[in-house]
Amino acid sequence: YKTGKKLYKYNLKLKNIKEIRNPEGIYNLQLLFYMVGVAKDIQDKVIEMGIMSIKNMKDGVLTAMIGNQTEYKEGDLEEINNNIVQIIEEILNKDIKFEN
Repeated sequence: YKTGKKLYKYNLKLKNIKEIRNPEGIYNLQLLFYMVGVAKDIQDKVIEMGIMSIKNMKDGVLTAMIGNQTEYKEGDLEEINNNIVQIIEEILNKDIKFEN
């Protein structure tokens, strides 16, 4: 759940995984990070990512969408994991100026 900025469905819609590097992708990046963290637990299950915005309770859970995909299985996580690892490596690399 989020208690800060009021979020809407469009805040969680990205055209592709690369957009998690853009400012508008920050909410999806956060959700993907959590999903990778529980990946071993989901195994054969399907998972959806979403945010419940406390300031926008009437819309319920705002489901994250990357491209046309809202559901993920363990096999879908390789590209997601690679992108997250790359971002973390850039954050930790003192020779790369990290911008948020």
